Amino acid sequence: MICMVKMKIMERRRRSAREGKREQEARCGENEGFAREDTDTANGQGRHAAVVSERKISLGLVLLVVVLVLVVSVSVVVLVLVVSVLVVLLVLVVSVLVVVLVLVLVLVVSVLVVVLVLVVSVLVVLMVCVGVTVCTKSCVKNDVNEYLFMVQARGMKIRENMRNIGAQVLEQVVRSAYSANGTDYLYDFNLSETVAPPTPYLPVGFTYLPTDICPEKLPTMKGRLKLDMSEISLGKVEKNLLKSDSPIRLGGHWKPHDCIPRWKVAILVPFRNRHEHLPILLRHLIPVLQRQRLQFGFYVIEQAGDEPFNRAMLFNVGFKEAMKDVPWDCMIFHDVDHILENDRNYYGCSGMPRHFAVKLNKYSYMLPYDEFFGGVSGLTAKQFQKINGFPNAFWGWGGEDDDLWNRVQYAGYTVSRPSGDLGRYMSIPHHHRGEVQFLGRYTLLRHSKERQRLDGLNNLNYSPLVARRNLYTNITVTLNRDLAPITDY
Repeated sequence: MICMVKMKIMERRRRSAREGKREQEARCGENEGFAREDTDTANGQGRHAAVVSERKISLGLVLLVVVLVLVVSVSVVVLVLVVSVLVVLLVLVVSVLVVVLVLVLVLVVSVLVVVLVLVVSVLVVLMVCVGVTVCTKSCVKNDVNEYLFMVQARGMKIRENMRNIGAQVLEQVVRSAYSANGTDYLYDFNLSETVAPPTPYLPVGFTYLPTDICPEKLPTMKGRLKLDMSEISLGKVEKNLLKSDSPIRLGGHWKPHDCIPRWKVAILVPFRNRHEHLPILLRHLIPVLQRQRLQFGFYVIEQAGDEPFNRAMLFNVGFKEAMKDVPWDCMIFHDVDHILENDRNYYGCSGMPRHFAVKLNKYSYMLPYDEFFGGVSGLTAKQFQKINGFPNAFWGWGGEDDDLWNRVQYAGYTVSRPSGDLGRYMSIPHHHRGEVQFLGRYTLLRHSKERQRLDGLNNLNYSPLVARRNLYTNITVTLNRDLAPITDY
């Protein structure tokens, strides 16, 4: 019994223990549920916080990106502006530097050109002095003197032009005064040929008889010529001129057949070592003289020997020899390097000696000075004999044409010149090769009047060698100083 009671008690205890255990397990389950709920709640809250945090981070990143984009954009804009300013400044600086560099280069080049010109000028002067012979010590000095002389002459010409302008103003004032007073008195202003009304040229188709005197202003005379200064052989010139309808006779003689020539003209050309210049002169001048209907003959007076070139004495020799050939009534003293530019520059003579080469290109087409009488001049045979020809005492180039001017004035003549641009000439470049400048010319010029009756045609002695060529007559002569010693004057 007791055992049964114990067993029941034990059973109850075990049952109570089991129920307690169940309750405990139930309570543990509830606690675990609550714990799970708490954990789930905590996990949910954590996930929400994480989402919120991620959103905040994303928004921050977006804001950061926006800020970075703005910063980068602003930086790029600023950088572009800075670069643009720098580029502009650089361009300005470079432009200034380029301009300065260009100016410096121009200045340097100008200086170099001036130096080069000076060096070339000095070399040319030295080459002129040396030539093919030994240069004289005074050569450079002479060239400098000639240059200074030309500068002085140019100044004289400018002063003369100013005086002419003053005279023209005075003329207008005086004429206005006469007009205001109601008078019709012609005031004599001694008009020169340059302002006198020109005679018109004959019209095209004008006819004249073979028995008429050839007119001075023919329609075949067109005016300005187209010059060809290139070198040409004498043979080609002869071929072109001799095949014309009216060919030139042996010795360089020609005359028109459709009218009576107004003048019989002898063209005298002093010559030495200018073989390339003579064909150029003949090529241009012969057709012009034919269009002017002049009877003409060419005489080339060539100086032989070693004496300095004596242009004046050669002219005297040419005059005497030409007069033996034909009784010429007009003498043209023509340098071989002077080419006329206008065929209306009539190569006939007049009542006064005539200076044809008024405007030469090497003098800038200006008359160097009023007494200039060089290049190409013309006198009638009687005028040339009256002044006793050229002086013979000028050995070397320079001065003889000034002496001729003096002789013309002493004989009571005045020199006429072509008007306007008719007296334009082109000079073939040369450098007086092997020729020396005559240093005693100024002494002789001071005594021109005393020498005129002693030195010229009347004391000329020579032995010529005459040869007739197709286009000219060549007169070769050996000159010597014993003919006209300078100490005599």
